[in-house]
Parts: sequence; C-alpha cells; structure tokens
Amino acid sequence: MSTKFEFGSRPLNEVDHDAIEEAIRDLAREGLIVDSGHRRWSERTRSYQIVWVAREFADRDQQKKLH
Repeated sequence: MSTKFEFGSRPLNEVDHDAIEEAIRDLAREGLIVDSGHRRWSERTRSYQIVWVAREFADRDQQKKLH
C-alpha cells in the first residue's frame, strides 16, 4: 500500500521547503516555538533536523519537571 503525502493541494515533493523553513524561523523568532532538544533524521537533507515544539507545551513540560 502506497501513501501519498500532500501539503494543501500540492504533492509534498513540490512543496517550497525554503518557504517552510523561513516560516519556522519566523515562529521561533517570535517565541511561538522552541527547540525541543530532540533531533530527527531527514532523508531529504541527509541530516538531523530540530524537532520544534510550541512554547505553550514546552513551558507546561518544564513546569512538570520542577514539581
């Protein structure tokens, strides 16, 4: 069984990855997402990539660790 991934109405292999990376940088700059400390392997870039998490969830997880 084959799985076809899509981003909106465009096949994933046609997605503008540079635009996505710029959007992620913008979210990080605004403090809406933070580095989770985890990495995942990307076959596309053949490198480890940051796993981002919403600031809200990172703050909640940090609070749990303190208690």
